[in-house]
Amino acid sequence: MKGPQTLPHMNLRLTTAGGHLLLRPDFPTQGFSFAFTTRVQLRPQGPRFCDFGTNGKAAAMRNRKSLLAALSLAPDQFTVANQEHTAAVAVVDPLTAGSGGLNPDTRIARTDALCTSLPQVALGVMTADCVPILLADPRTRAVAAIHAGWRGSAAGIVANAVHAMTNHFGARPRDILAFLGPHIGPCCYEIGNDVAQKISDPGALTVSGKKFLLDLGAWNTSLLRETGVLKKNILKTHYCTACRTDLFHSYRADKKVRGSNVSLIWITD
Repeated sequence: MKGPQTLPHMNLRLTTAGGHLLLRPDFPTQGFSFAFTTRVQLRPQGPRFCDFGTNGKAAAMRNRKSLLAALSLAPDQFTVANQEHTAAVAVVDPLTAGSGGLNPDTRIARTDALCTSLPQVALGVMTADCVPILLADPRTRAVAAIHAGWRGSAAGIVANAVHAMTNHFGARPRDILAFLGPHIGPCCYEIGNDVAQKISDPGALTVSGKKFLLDLGAWNTSLLRETGVLKKNILKTHYCTACRTDLFHSYRADKKVRGSNVSLIWITD
């Protein structure tokens, strides 16, 4: 499906859990839940920035443990992929549940999307400008988490994740709910012609001098719609990570010296 997309706004509330400032859904969810982190942690001595990064630093792993405890999730079930801007999807089963969550050396390799039907297994996406896309099918109780930068989106990561939910869990695209979390907005994401040529939705591009501004959210919406996900079931946030570095890590705005935000989705029962 081509052309610009006007998406329903996703109502999120800023809330605290275990000192972490989070964005949580301000609407009922059926058998699943999700959260988008900010970089802010509130402590008695005052707020500080925190990182959930991919590099295995002790502080980042402590932040992950603290976050999971605050969400009443088992740390040994938190699952993270290696995220190499691929189009590969992994199905998380009892043997792979917990990979990469607290030990980056065990991340699921060469993979940028995860899906599962296991309850209480949180799937995580690490981002710092790319789009975290969380999928849920209330009918089959299956969920997925997608890391969608321009390379993965161009390679087909969105369609592959939807197809994995269809093929492995019997999901129907029209039943799938999609939540696009905080990511760099078209206000801040300038790209060259070489990248613009790889964008399949011209409506996601705006000419900016000799370059273009890319709306990653609009483009990934088009990709979701092409798989059969209904427009009314695709919700996005209004937060731009590059504009709101008070709340989010940003690869571009933080001049490449940055941490990572994490987005999580899990089946609650």
